[in-house]
Amino acid sequence: MNLTIIDMAVMRSSQIFCTFAERPISDYELTIAQTLRGLLCAYNQKDAIAVTSYFTDDARIDSLIGGGVVTRDQYKRVLETHYPHITSVRMDQINISLKNPRRIDTYGMFKIELRDGRHIGNLCLVRFAYIDEVWQIIGTQFVTREISHASIDSR
Repeated sequence: MNLTIIDMAVMRSSQIFCTFAERPISDYELTIAQTLRGLLCAYNQKDAIAVTSYFTDDARIDSLIGGGVVTRDQYKRVLETHYPHITSVRMDQINISLKNPRRIDTYGMFKIELRDGRHIGNLCLVRFAYIDEVWQIIGTQFVTREISHASIDSR
């Protein structure tokens, strides 16, 4: 079995940061799955620069902890500010949907566990585009805000 550095980092971790509704099989599904795993590892390593490197310069990011849609640079600052309050980030029951050969939508339950034991979680759409021979995130959108939701700053 050939493991990537990302796979090894996930295996060394005590947690698995993402699950898929259906096992990725096609080349594009496997590539997107690996990209999502890398993104979630970066979140859990609290590396805002690595997280934002997955997004295009003009990505529109719906941020639960940032209070709405933010740019990539704004999102980096939001992460740096709030990382001390976050225990873990994960995404479960991920579905991958090919829209056209250069566009993929994924969606799943995005969950943030806070140090004080509270959780923030919502159904999240993550949009990818194939740009310069690489799949990059062009935007995120939270579809629902129905799950027990709390602000990081509320005590």
